[in-house]
Amino acid sequence: MSNKKTILICDDNLDFLFSLKLLIEKKFPVEVLAFNSGQAVSAYVTEAKEKPDLLILDLLLPDLEGDDLILNFRHQENLKDIPMILMSGLIVNVDNRANAIGANAYLKKPIDVEVLVSRIKEYIAL
Repeated sequence: MSNKKTILICDDNLDFLFSLKLLIEKKFPVEVLAFNSGQAVSAYVTEAKEKPDLLILDLLLPDLEGDDLILNFRHQENLKDIPMILMSGLIVNVDNRANAIGANAYLKKPIDVEVLVSRIKEYIAL
């Protein structure tokens, strides 16, 4: 078992997903798990023995949307305390939506690297 923190990210845009993965791994000594569908995230998080230390989920996914995932995880006793960040390129009311579903934070796309770094530091002790 490793002490390395794990950040799970999910976005259906593969270029963005892998850019984000590389960026986070360059800035932090963490393992980044990258997924491009909500169903895959749901299956992984629900079944994994080691829960991720932070979730960063896109709002709009082709199957399960990020806010639905967060709502679902918040209702599961063993998942409800994981910090979760919702991200989206949509401007209208997404921050309100993020608050309403219990997301810890909201990131606007394109992602501001400094904001991303400060959010990760805020939610994970590295």
